[in-house]
Amino acid sequence: MTDGAVRPVYAELHAHSAFSFLDGASQPEDLAYEAARLGLTALALTDHDGLYGVVRFAGAAREVGLPTVFGAELHLPDPDGVLDPPTGPPDPRATHLLVLARGPDGYRALSTAIAEGHLAAGTKGAARYRLEELAAAADGRWLVLTGCRKGAVRHALERPRRRAPGSDAPLDLRGARRELDRLVALFGADNVAVEVTDTADPWDGDRNDALAELAAAARLPLVATGNVHYATPRDADLAAALAA
Repeated sequence: MTDGAVRPVYAELHAHSAFSFLDGASQPEDLAYEAARLGLTALALTDHDGLYGVVRFAGAAREVGLPTVFGAELHLPDPDGVLDPPTGPPDPRATHLLVLARGPDGYRALSTAIAEGHLAAGTKGAARYRLEELAAAADGRWLVLTGCRKGAVRHALERPRRRAPGSDAPLDLRGARRELDRLVALFGADNVAVEVTDTADPWDGDRNDALAELAAAARLPLVATGNVHYATPRDADLAAALAA
């Protein structure tokens, strides 16, 4: 970087720590320290169905002057109505909803919704939510991102290619738009953003172009995330082993 160059403004809004069991590879503190070292403008911690790491995350972020966002990736039944325990089989079946709390009221509402979800499931490590109940609990206090490959929008978009692996079947824009419209109807247009992520997959360009088209057509923000699961490149092998 030359003298006087402007550092890109980027906040990572989708990150998992080791508190996302068998998924994240780094401690919350390590994520905060690395984000500060890289010059990120903020970092969101979005672990699975819980706010387990936020105290340690907040403390580390305060040390390095890093603005924080608190959220969670909630697990709902997949389109077939199946919800595997998140600590059970590899790549458990679920639909993911990424939630970011807006301020203290949003944090309290999210914490309550997560606690009620765990009580409803009655099984350690599992939670049970209904999308309509989550929207009522949010009451405009959360920002919902469309999420990763297990998010309802992206899942619908890529359905034709999952049915024919390796094919270049057209993406299902109409099906993805239906799922996006459902989120908007429940949470409100001011509380939904379309998420794109570069996964090093050959279809990234097609997928992200389609998601950008959906965001523009629905007049919603388009948000780029890293869907982070580890702090530094040297942690990649550990993250892969955990997910295997």
